[in-house]
Amino acid sequence: MNNSPIKALLILLLACMFLSTAVIAADEEKTDNVAVVWQMDITDGKHQIFEDAIKSFHNLYNKKPGHANWNWYKVETGPDTGQYIARSANHNWADLDAMENIWDDDLGKFWTLNVAPLIENAEKYLTMGDDEIYHWTEGKKYKFYTLRDMHIKPGMDFSKHLKVIHETLQKGGFKNDYALSWNISGGYGNSATFVFPAESWADMAEPSPTFAEVMKKNMDEDDFDELLGNYRDSYKTARSRIVRALPDLNTK
Repeated sequence: MNNSPIKALLILLLACMFLSTAVIAADEEKTDNVAVVWQMDITDGKHQIFEDAIKSFHNLYNKKPGHANWNWYKVETGPDTGQYIARSANHNWADLDAMENIWDDDLGKFWTLNVAPLIENAEKYLTMGDDEIYHWTEGKKYKFYTLRDMHIKPGMDFSKHLKVIHETLQKGGFKNDYALSWNISGGYGNSATFVFPAESWADMAEPSPTFAEVMKKNMDEDDFDELLGNYRDSYKTARSRIVRALPDLNTK
């Protein structure tokens, strides 16, 4: 894939390949749409031991009344390959207090003895889902997610351009799912992550009609080129990674 403007945006707005996480799934009840995300590097050669320890930990955790739901993923591509991601989404801010209060001596002791020694490094992030840039088919069991992390230039109309793109895609009947979440604590400031799900590797192939075909069919081609250029100018850097869902590690 070359670096042409259309190809660059295709990477973002096609479901060709993670916080939300979800990686992101809608909740029947309206919430603040806050997600807690942990990213963990595991000691080399200890990945299966780590997964077994997480399953055992959840045997205790799942018995705690009112416990949060956590979904787990493993990074498949990029410099973070092999890293684990745990994500709990669709929360109100008050839920984060409850998540801390449920952590009792039994959970703490098990984690300290059996899980923590396997973790080389861990980072915590808080993100918030964007209710406007969102198209998701409920009920699908996705296997892979592309996470596209964007570091946005201050003062640029990143959201404005994306909203036009999103509305045009929906007007044109673009069927591929995607979602956007904003980083609100941890990592880079003024950054966002696109999530593009796929049911298989084959599902990552370019759709028909393509993103560009849908856009050009529903807006003037010159306007599309201008929109694309303005969008590309609104962010500093971007990186992509594919994560694999690990349903066997999820809480119940």
